[in-house]
Amino acid sequence: MKNRLFLVFAMVMMAILASGCGKMPQESIRAAKSAVDAAKNAQADIYMASEYKALEDSLNVMMQKIEAENSKFMKDFGEVKTQLEALTVQAEKVTTAVPAKKEAVKTEAETMVTTIKDNLAATRTLLAKAPRGKEGRAAITQITGELNVIETRVKEVEAALREDINYAEALDRLNAAQKSVTDINTELTEAIAKKKGR
Repeated sequence: MKNRLFLVFAMVMMAILASGCGKMPQESIRAAKSAVDAAKNAQADIYMASEYKALEDSLNVMMQKIEAENSKFMKDFGEVKTQLEALTVQAEKVTTAVPAKKEAVKTEAETMVTTIKDNLAATRTLLAKAPRGKEGRAAITQITGELNVIETRVKEVEAALREDINYAEALDRLNAAQKSVTDINTELTEAIAKKKGR
């Protein structure tokens, strides 16, 4: 009799546990998806790209786990539910961190504008010292044109920085402009040194 009661009790407890762990964690899934979406809406995919990618990847892995678990007779969503809750917290942290990161990128872009303007001025000074031979004149005309194009681009980005734009993209454009100025500066420095060496 005692054995039968124990067996019935054990089966009831197993059924309760199975129903608790075996139920699809819909609320946790919704919360995690919503938190990851909120991170994207806050532009985490732009300003915290690696962190956002990690969130997306984790969510995809968890959804695959849920799908695999759902195909089993005895389902246990306990572990993945805990992981979904941790992912929700992490996504919320990323969302909260985006504004500071965005501001940091904007500040870096603004600093880069000043740096490029200084480098453009220094490069134009070098240009005045460049060799003036037959080939030299043509090269100077070409370089002057390139510097003018770079200057125009930098002014466009500088104006755009006053708006709520994609500051990361603006910084990429400025880095490209900086590289162009540095290359021209190097070319002029070498040409002037060669002229002096003659």
